[in-house]
Amino acid sequence: MSLLKAIKQKAKKIKIALFIFIIFFECLVILFFAAPLVLRTPVVFALIKSDSMVPVLKERNIVIISGHYNSAEDLKSEIIAFYDPTKGKIIIHRVIDIDKGRIITKGDNNDQVDLFSPTKDHILGKVIFKLL
Repeated sequence: MSLLKAIKQKAKKIKIALFIFIIFFECLVILFFAAPLVLRTPVVFALIKSDSMVPVLKERNIVIISGHYNSAEDLKSEIIAFYDPTKGKIIIHRVIDIDKGRIITKGDNNDQVDLFSPTKDHILGKVIFKLL
């Protein structure tokens, strides 16, 4: 009898673990689809692929981007994500100045400002959190 009882207890533990996994997975799916709506940006998660923002952001860090901001002036000194059409990719750098609608950005670990100065139309949002 004790063997049957042990098997039932093991099955119950497996069912509980499976239930927790399914709930966790469903939460991730909801987050994946709801986050762009809540954070108002098409890009929610980004993987850092260079050391241009060291020491704040390092290569292989994952960041969360939010499209919530009132004006370009609100972004001064913030780390933002923007699309650079000259490179064809998303750049994550700090806003160091705003001049006539152009946003001047620079990587914290770079010596010079970026050659491309994005406008508000290029901005995906600001970095609000570093996951890893």
